[in-house]
Amino acid sequence: MKRLPDGPSLPGWLLYRFVHYPLAQLRARNPDFWLYLLLRRVRGGPFAGLCYVGESPSPQIGPFLLGLSEMEIWPFIRRLLSDEFDAFINVGAAEGYYAVGMARFSRIPRVISYEGSRLGRILACFMARKNGVAARLDVRGACDPELLGDTLTPIARPALLIDVEGYEEELADPARVPALRRATMIIELHEQARPMADILRPRFAATHDIEEVWTRPRTLDDLPQNLWPATMFFPRTRLLELGTERRGSPMRWWLLTPKKASA
Repeated sequence: MKRLPDGPSLPGWLLYRFVHYPLAQLRARNPDFWLYLLLRRVRGGPFAGLCYVGESPSPQIGPFLLGLSEMEIWPFIRRLLSDEFDAFINVGAAEGYYAVGMARFSRIPRVISYEGSRLGRILACFMARKNGVAARLDVRGACDPELLGDTLTPIARPALLIDVEGYEEELADPARVPALRRATMIIELHEQARPMADILRPRFAATHDIEEVWTRPRTLDDLPQNLWPATMFFPRTRLLELGTERRGSPMRWWLLTPKKASA
């Protein structure tokens, strides 16, 4: 078995993954980790059935396991899954939920994930192995406009998902990355510090059709039905709490589709 990138030795990784980390989570009585032990797989959404991992660089894994994470962009993800792209590039991939999900459930021949967190890169490789798609996933480190441009240049029909906590102002710039003009993109807009929509819209108005969705509250009706055995230990109201993302303020995503003349 090949050594994990950026990781410790294989015995060290296995000791951490299956002994130290689970014991720490059990001692902390982390409900997200209990949920992982009960479900193991994503239970709803476009990646239902995906084998998940019990850890993430992000603070929550409950929304992913319950199939409630970023429900607003499910129609966008399904459109990527059904279309014919030459590559899918996930910038800000965290533990690899979208990268591994696209590798497993789409026909896209090449999937590349960029993630600055060492833990995220290790977990993405681990999740890819659990889902049998390690050969199709190329896990890389942090991304910048130059690296993204080099990656996109030889790709005729790229699809991207960008979630980079405000760095989209630098990254989603067709003046610096001309290949973005022919890319289909899902971008999560982080506007806590900067008016990102006002900044990005003029860059893509001439080349892309822009569709926008906002976060919305979750309800009990959003929970998938196949949550056994978690329902033996958690009432559905508590599961809804675990599946609700704690974003703090409303957020929005864009789907940018190249206009025919630009494509």
